[in-house]
Amino acid sequence: MDKRWLRVSLCAGVLLLLSACGFHLRRGAQLPPGMDKIHLTVNGSGDLQRELARTLESAGATLVDESGPGVAEFRVPVARFRRNALTFTGRARVGEYAVRYEVRFNVTDSQGRVLVPLQTIRLSREFTYDARQPIGTEAQTEEIRSSLVSDAVQAVQFHLRAAAERATAAVPAASASAMPAGAASAVN
Repeated sequence: MDKRWLRVSLCAGVLLLLSACGFHLRRGAQLPPGMDKIHLTVNGSGDLQRELARTLESAGATLVDESGPGVAEFRVPVARFRRNALTFTGRARVGEYAVRYEVRFNVTDSQGRVLVPLQTIRLSREFTYDARQPIGTEAQTEEIRSSLVSDAVQAVQFHLRAAAERATAAVPAASASAMPAGAASAVN
């Protein structure tokens, strides 16, 4: 009985410390109204399309293959990686690289209203190149690309959450302005 109480107390203490330091679990994507059905179009990385699809579905959206009436449009016209040399060592060998990822996207709701205008997300990671380990460098580059895709999806989630919050804030303001003048003064 005492061990059980000790475990519960320890878990409660850890949770209290985590909340006191500002730690919060990440929330999933919060979708604005009008995004129940989504047509997702991604030009570029298949990894990005898979992660976006998984994120949107976990937020409660249904992905459809065709656009049409009652279907929101999520377009990613640009999703591209670039690898640039940053520094050179002796004998003109590359010492450091940067992997850059650019994603552009926009979202319209099922009524054709713009929820998120065209946004550009630019991310990059730098790494040291070792000419004696070229296989390791490719694996490192792939890991960096995977990380950049995840970070881009997280940034997209922030934009969607902001659009949802704007839509939620607009609803009470619109309903308050629709009240008769006497009703508004009675509320205050």
